Amino acid sequence: MGKDCRKKRKEFTYIWGRIQSAIEKRLLTDPVKFGIPLRSTLRGYRKLRVGDYRVIYKIEEKIVKRKNRGKFWKASIHAGFV
Repeated sequence: MGKDCRKKRKEFTYIWGRIQSAIEKRLLTDPVKFGIPLRSTLRGYRKLRVGDYRVIYKIEEKIVKRKNRGKFWKASIHAGFV
């Protein structure tokens, strides 16, 4: 494994840890308070900013569902939201 690969892996681990921490500390305690509602075709979804990343989620009966950002956009396009 080269230096560049190790650096990217370490960076990914750090970012993923921050995202998990934000979900546990903010979304699991009060998803309405910490999330910003999205508009237009994405009405009903909310976003939480974690550094340069956004966690996009929807609240359904007090259950927070998570999706990978890429999968979210692909699903939105196929469903006709975007």
